[in-house]
Amino acid sequence: MMVDVIDLDWAGGEISATRPIYAGKLLAKLTCSTSPQIITLRTRAFDKPEPDPSRSGSVTALDVGLNGAEVATSIASHQEKGSGVSLSDANVIVSGGRGVALNPALEPPADLDEEAAEIWKAEQGFALVQGLADVLGAAVGASRAAVDAKYIEYDHQVGQTGKVVSPDLYIACGVSGAIQHLAGMRSSKVIVAINKDSDAPIFNFARFGLVGDMHAILPPLTEALKEYLAG
Repeated sequence: MMVDVIDLDWAGGEISATRPIYAGKLLAKLTCSTSPQIITLRTRAFDKPEPDPSRSGSVTALDVGLNGAEVATSIASHQEKGSGVSLSDANVIVSGGRGVALNPALEPPADLDEEAAEIWKAEQGFALVQGLADVLGAAVGASRAAVDAKYIEYDHQVGQTGKVVSPDLYIACGVSGAIQHLAGMRSSKVIVAINKDSDAPIFNFARFGLVGDMHAILPPLTEALKEYLAG
C-alpha cells in the first residue's frame, strides 16, 4: 500500500509512486511488487480527470458478518458540527496561528484568569480569520500551536499531525511557519503570509507577504474583498 502519493508513473508496465517524506523535505519513489496494489492520493495533488464513457466497473457487495462483540470501538457520543467548508475539500483556506491572540488593543474581561484571557483574545482573532474566510467561501485552518493552546478545535489543525491540504489559495494569519505546519500546506498553489515578524519562516514559502499586525490588516482587507466580490 502506497499512501499520500503526489505523482504516479506507469513506465515499463510497473506502477511507481512518489510521496513526500521527512516533513516534505525529501521525495520518495515507491514501487509495489505484490497485488492488489492500493494507492491513496494526496488531496488536490492531481487534476480532476475527464470522464471516460468507454470504461466501466462493477461493485461487489460483501457481507463482513461482524457483530457487536467483535467491534473494538463504539460511539459514546455524537456532536453535530456546523456546515462550514471542509478543510480537505476547500479551494481556499484561511489559517490562524498563535498570533491571533496577540492583539494589544484588546482588554479581556477582568474576571478571567491568565489562560482564559489569552483564549478570549484568541477567539476575537479567529473571528477576524472567520470573517475573511466567509467572504472568500473558504475553510478555516489553524496551526498546531493554536490548537495546543486551546484557541480552536483540533478539526481545524493543518500540518504533519493534522490535515494535509493543497488548496489553490492558502492565507496564513499570525502563523510563524513551523516545519510541521509547512509539511501540511506547502504544496498549496498560492500562499499568502500575514505576520508582524518579518523573519517568520512562513515568508520563505509565501508568494505574497504582508508584514504587519493581522488584527490591523484583516478588517480592511475583508471589507475591500467584500466590496470587490460584490461587483
